[in-house]
Amino acid sequence: MQRFFISKGLSVQRGYRQRFLATKTQPLPRKMDDSGEDFRPPWVYTTSRLITYAIIPAIAVYSIFLYDFGEGEHVFQPIRRLAADKINIFFTLSPAEEKLLQDNQLHGNAPNGSTNKPLEEV
Repeated sequence: MQRFFISKGLSVQRGYRQRFLATKTQPLPRKMDDSGEDFRPPWVYTTSRLITYAIIPAIAVYSIFLYDFGEGEHVFQPIRRLAADKINIFFTLSPAEEKLLQDNQLHGNAPNGSTNKPLEEV
């Protein structure tokens, strides 16, 4: 057969190409004889799916609300401010509740009418 040299690393023969610089390729893995059966028990699939459904939202919540992106403004700042406002509203007393608390502290009565004295004194 005649050999035509196209470049330094590649020689061409009619109907056959040979690369001198390439490594030998590995053969593809063969199919198992009994490829229809899986060796893993069914609970593995259920557990992995449940773990996946738990981990992905947890990473999203962590990334949005807790991860430190630095001092500058970033895309999650508006939702972080909204969440901080909602948390402050939840844990802050209204003016009526503050007045009720101050009245109860002055008079020594609990909101349900009982006293705040220890059991030994009652």
